[in-house]
Amino acid sequence: MIRLLFRITLILLLLAGTLILGRNTLALWLMNRTLEQSTGLSMESEFINISLTRPRFAARDVTLYNPKSGFRERVAMKIPFLELDYNPLDLFRGNPHFSRVVVDVAQLNLVENATGHDNLEGLRKNRKFQIDQLEFSLGTASLFNEKILNRAPYLVKVGVKNRIYKNVYDTAGVEKIVTDLVRRAIPGNLSDLMGPWLNNTATDVTNSLKETGQKIKNWFQGSEPAQKNH
Repeated sequence: MIRLLFRITLILLLLAGTLILGRNTLALWLMNRTLEQSTGLSMESEFINISLTRPRFAARDVTLYNPKSGFRERVAMKIPFLELDYNPLDLFRGNPHFSRVVVDVAQLNLVENATGHDNLEGLRKNRKFQIDQLEFSLGTASLFNEKILNRAPYLVKVGVKNRIYKNVYDTAGVEKIVTDLVRRAIPGNLSDLMGPWLNNTATDVTNSLKETGQKIKNWFQGSEPAQKNH
């Protein structure tokens, strides 16, 4: 009986040790699975750590990828550093509460695909949470219009480091922060760039094609003289 209890205790200790040592790998797998199911995005990280001494999660060199179908541009974000100080009880109750969040976004790609959908639609679902203090950095934002083949992205250099925001309560609040930062970094209004800017580009190309097509049509109909070969 004593031998059996010893074996059971040893097995439990081994299982506990395995969970402790493998907690970060398990956490990364769970995060990626949850993210993909809820938003369509996926992620990779070179390093993550769930602290055993305090309720803190940290990650380095995180890459978020766009949904696998519908987008030619694969990368959505590059995040060199992410750190969350959380309340475990609130997290388990389904009411995420973070006393401090540090997010360093080096590269943000905003992509509109050929069907008019953008790559971050899944993140825009209004999720409730509480962040007491957000420290946010944003390096660059690139605007992609995949409706037009081989269209180079519009690059916006934001260059904001460790900007502090208090009491952020949902994804709409985070989106407003990012939108304001990008808008201030470019000339004109952000909506003119992200919406009509892309549409105007498409309109310019369409008008150009129509003009060329009309010239060809006129040439065949004889209303426009053909160029003579010399």
